[in-house]
Amino acid sequence: MNQADRAGKATEVATPKSGDPLRANACGPPDHKETYLLMATQNPTGEGPLATLAIDPEQGRILRPLLAMVREGIQDDLASYANALREPARLRREEEAAGCLLAALAGAAVEVREEMRTLAAELAESVDLANEYERVIAEHDALKCLVHLLDQGAR
Repeated sequence: MNQADRAGKATEVATPKSGDPLRANACGPPDHKETYLLMATQNPTGEGPLATLAIDPEQGRILRPLLAMVREGIQDDLASYANALREPARLRREEEAAGCLLAALAGAAVEVREEMRTLAAELAESVDLANEYERVIAEHDALKCLVHLLDQGAR
């Protein structure tokens, strides 16, 4: 019981001990408490580094109403067809991702998550298909070549 305190003086206060006995063989298999360690395999809080997205103001003016329309459509689907939806959890994630993207467009710092990337990529593909993007590009290229040939022939 006669131990030294921080200043090096002897003291009669005993060092508190934990209730657990020391393990005789620390290199052996887990004891009763260590059988199942509940360790996270991913970030359990979902909190990653925050980022502010540097979005061109012109692109922001295009993206804001588009993302707002997507989020409202998802909210309508969740409200109107809640019992008929196959994957309501996926729609809720997409709704949250659209909300985060809208917040980023407003200048807020957001955690960039895979759901946001997926939503943006799927939305871009959907817009391309709806607007027949590949056909429009091919027509544009053909018309530019025609104008170029006509310019050369007129000289």
